[in-house]
Formats: sequence, structure tokens, C-alpha cells
Amino acid sequence: PAVAAPVPAPPAPKPPENPASATGTAPVKPPAGVSAAGAPSPTSAPATKPTAAPTAPAPPSAAKPSVKPAPSSPSGGGAARDLLVKGLYPEAAKTFAQEARGASFAWTVNIEVACQSETVAKGFQASAGDASFFILPYDLHGRDCYVVLWGRYADRAAAEAALRSLPDFFKTGASPRVVSWASIKK
Repeated sequence: PAVAAPVPAPPAPKPPENPASATGTAPVKPPAGVSAAGAPSPTSAPATKPTAAPTAPAPPSAAKPSVKPAPSSPSGGGAARDLLVKGLYPEAAKTFAQEARGASFAWTVNIEVACQSETVAKGFQASAGDASFFILPYDLHGRDCYVVLWGRYADRAAAEAALRSLPDFFKTGASPRVVSWASIKK
């Protein structure tokens, strides 16, 4: 018996020499693994859907937990914080004092008395903008200065915890201590 020879597939139509000029548009490139005629490319592997690699949960942060001021804190934003950021220390100190009037916190951390703007600027920079850093006006024998404070706390234990977690900058050049808010308001 005679076996019929396989019939070759008809050749794919030839694309024009310059496809952009034939259609007026840029040529369209077929997807990977497909020939210009639309048939699978004999040299390409079948397309597989990529699978996402499993992700491991992120390790817990190694950062120290921060002690937040009492909810009644006079700062953390607002006009006084904006003035402090701008380096307008006399205005910032007065505005922090106004914001603190009537607040219901009892304790704070007294870092130091600063009489030079550069000292306040260095402290604010060392605080990395932490809302716990604030200043109040302070009269030192007729000289306009600032008392530099850290946080406003409802109880002494919270203020003590804040004192222990102060940035090292404040522990090296000063002798910060926990004080009652009443002693500051004088």
C-alpha cells in the first residue's frame, strides 16, 4: 500500500519590507514565543505562569519602644512646633507656654537651661524632630533663656521611662532629670 507523503503547511505571508510605511504605524512586535505569523515558535518553551516566591514575615523592629507624651500634651504639631522647626525660638517658647496652659499633665523631663539659640538648635537636631522636645521661656537673672524639656507625662513612672530613653546627646552634655510640671510653671 502506498502511503501519502505529508503535505507541508502553506508558507506564512511575508511581511512588507518596511512595515511602518505600509500601514502608517510602527510595527507591532509579536509576544515572546510566537512567530510573526501567530504560530508558536518552535524554539521557544511553552509559556508558564510565574509563581511568586513565598515571603517570610518581616522580623520585629529592633528599635527601642518610644515613650509617648500624655494625650494632653501641648505640642506634637501646631503653631509652636512650626515655629521651632523654623528656628524662631523666642516665638516657639512663648507659643509652647500658651499651649501648655491648662494642660493636665503632671511631669516632664528637664534637660537643661539654654541661653543661646545654637544650643536649642543642636538639641532640636539631636531630637530628630521628636514631638517630645519642646522649650519654654526662662528668665535667668534677667537674661532671656529657654528651659529645654522632653515630654509631658501623667505620672512620674512614665517620665522616668522617658528619661531612660532620651537620646544619648542629651545625657552627655547635660544632667536631665524628672521634674513636676508645677515646678516648671513658676
